[in-house]
Amino acid sequence: MIASDRLSPRLAALRADAIARQGAFVRHANPLLCDVALWRSFAAGQSRVQRRAAFLRELVVLAPVDIGPAWSLAGEHLRPLHAGVGACGNPALAACFAEFGIDATEAEAVRRCAGAWNGDIGTTMPRGTLHTDVGVAAPGSESGKGGWGGTTGMDVFWSNGWIENHSIRDFAKVLRVGFAGILEEIDAALAGGDLTDPDFPRKENFWRGARSVCEAGILLGKRYAALAAERAAATADPDDKARLERMAEVCAQVPARGARNFHEAVQALWFAHILTCGEDGINANSIGRLDQILFSFLCNLDFGRCLGATPDGRKAGEPIAYSLSAQQGRDERGATAMLKSLAHLPHDRAAGASAAIIELDPAVVEGEAGVERLTTLMRAALAMEIGQLQFNVVTVEKLRQAQKDPEHYGDLPVRVAGFSQKFKLVPPDLQEHIIARTKHTSTA
Repeated sequence: MIASDRLSPRLAALRADAIARQGAFVRHANPLLCDVALWRSFAAGQSRVQRRAAFLRELVVLAPVDIGPAWSLAGEHLRPLHAGVGACGNPALAACFAEFGIDATEAEAVRRCAGAWNGDIGTTMPRGTLHTDVGVAAPGSESGKGGWGGTTGMDVFWSNGWIENHSIRDFAKVLRVGFAGILEEIDAALAGGDLTDPDFPRKENFWRGARSVCEAGILLGKRYAALAAERAAATADPDDKARLERMAEVCAQVPARGARNFHEAVQALWFAHILTCGEDGINANSIGRLDQILFSFLCNLDFGRCLGATPDGRKAGEPIAYSLSAQQGRDERGATAMLKSLAHLPHDRAAGASAAIIELDPAVVEGEAGVERLTTLMRAALAMEIGQLQFNVVTVEKLRQAQKDPEHYGDLPVRVAGFSQKFKLVPPDLQEHIIARTKHTSTA
């Protein structure tokens, strides 16, 4: 952790504000926000999955939005910590309905809606029937089973569940195509669905729920884009105006559409995480592997675009090679010569470890002789006290084949940087970056 006295004044102020507020939570949120959002999201014929998704969309509509001073990223959690459905049962909060324009008759409907959702109104829905086990535990998974509540007569009922890993979303897809792109896929699936398929109702249920989530994501960006543009027009400070105009531009792009640069990628990731916590609460919702999600937006491509020519012959704007790897096409004298170059560096001073990717033609490691060649190469690297070596064993022809026919050949695994990925899931510009690396045909 960075000591507060080493932070810039701006970061120190942001840190102090976050600590004072105990996180990125909306200020002065109406305590009935979740109850009203649930009530407004109810519609006849919805499944519970569709209602949860519609609730999230309505939460985005109703939640207050604000932009703090010196923020470069927009967004706060949609609801306060631990806030959930059921607060409307507190008589002391009855006056809070007025903020949403809800009269006494509608307020009673909100209470019944919240009660039904929590299984607390026997005449509407048997107590606890909305919270039941789904499916059968797989063999060996019982050790991860956890539960809350019991038979104590409590009015709050929890489902049993498996607490391993909690939840990780495919945030990388949001960064690639945006919620509008995912929405297009959903609409295509709905339009092309086979009504005679016995599994169609389950699929349709998921698609309609996912559609509401996408609409929520698109709306979240629009709300912050509009607020940032409004604040930019109102300020006389040129620096603040530039900051807010940039924020408005970024939020107009993401998370509706794919991110085009690192700033947009981080903003889209944060918005997607806000949606996760809005639907699921603050519940150990992991963002996942930031190195994999954000790498293509920073280390090789974006950074390379804004960097001038370098002494190794790399031209201005070209991608940067990963870590200590050779710049594409510059390791012309073979794998052993590359190791000798690496050996000149003080690897023991690297934080964690140094790393370099070496690309080998499959013929190099073929058969017993190939295994011996690779073993000799690795022993030599160890003897020269070189750090991590990561290998791709592939040909340019095979990678081009995977580009042309990803359905049949795209599962080919490749080392991208500090992680491996199926080639078909790597962005096209990063695919070209991998293809351009030298594929050594010998270890000499």
